[in-house]
Amino acid sequence: MEPGASAALARRYAPGLVGGLDGGLADERPMGVDQSNLSVVVGEAVVVKWLTPPAPLPHPGVELLGHLANVGFHETPSLLGVRIIDGRVEALVSTYVPGSQDGWEWYTDDVLAWLDAGARLSGAAYDAILVTARRMGALAARLHRALGQPSRSSLVQAAHGTTDGFRLALDATRLLDQALTVVDDDDEVWLRRARPAIEAEIAALRRIDTVVTQPTHGDLHAGQFLRSQGRLWVIDFDGNPLATDGSPPATTAHDLAGLVQSVDHVARVAHRRRPNVDRSVIDDLASRASAAVLGGYRAEAGGGLVDERLLRPLRVIQELHELVYAAYHLPHWRYVPAAALPALLAAGR
Repeated sequence: MEPGASAALARRYAPGLVGGLDGGLADERPMGVDQSNLSVVVGEAVVVKWLTPPAPLPHPGVELLGHLANVGFHETPSLLGVRIIDGRVEALVSTYVPGSQDGWEWYTDDVLAWLDAGARLSGAAYDAILVTARRMGALAARLHRALGQPSRSSLVQAAHGTTDGFRLALDATRLLDQALTVVDDDDEVWLRRARPAIEAEIAALRRIDTVVTQPTHGDLHAGQFLRSQGRLWVIDFDGNPLATDGSPPATTAHDLAGLVQSVDHVARVAHRRRPNVDRSVIDDLASRASAAVLGGYRAEAGGGLVDERLLRPLRVIQELHELVYAAYHLPHWRYVPAAALPALLAAGR
């Protein structure tokens, strides 16, 4: 991206926030996190996210943020403007949350601090990890409730409907086959050994006749939660980076399964940085933090917002997504699902 382009776009859509900037390179800084797109902070007040490549309309990141604003959901940074050229979304301009970090940073730091302090299963540091997991789960439930409200958006309307477990199982089987094709030799060995257990989880979906679909985040994980001064925001509504067929039917359970497994992934990342910690400590934390996300979601939802029958199979399927994503986009990430999936299968139901 050319220097000054983000500042110019920010001045166009948010003159009240950055109108006094001169538009030079000094006004811009990249956010510096792993992501599919390029995000630039302008004047510590606005974020310009450049889509790479530009995405055709209708774009979920535009439609869903507009919908959330219309229904009064304010736990995501405000969308200020959208740059559209020839029917393709090139950039989104949003408010910047000062001092914020995404969850891959702040939640991993929380876990590392706990490990460095002795990894005791009690105390303020340990309690804070679980409380935060519950808060993320509760925020996910509020998000799903807001996304499920009526809207003028055609994309949001189309997302309401039903599908069936057989279709979900068929998609999952294809994903398993794809994962076996793209993993390297070492991962293929354990994945083939785990295949019967994975197929048993997928088979549970075939026994579910009707599955309710609604608008969802589409790529919900710990990294999509900003934290600043103790407050949480949910961000990035661009959808599943592995999706190739537009907006396939999705359920709240897809989002929740991704979020639950992502707090497990944070524990794996922390273990990578503290390899001397016993694996059982990491497995225990991952299990408890995952349960805390579910507890927070269920308490906020009050029942009826998620189909509980889908959760266990979709958590397993999420790890297959992680393997495929690592193979195509982030090879150094593969150690995470390689640890998380066997642990999940070993935990049973």
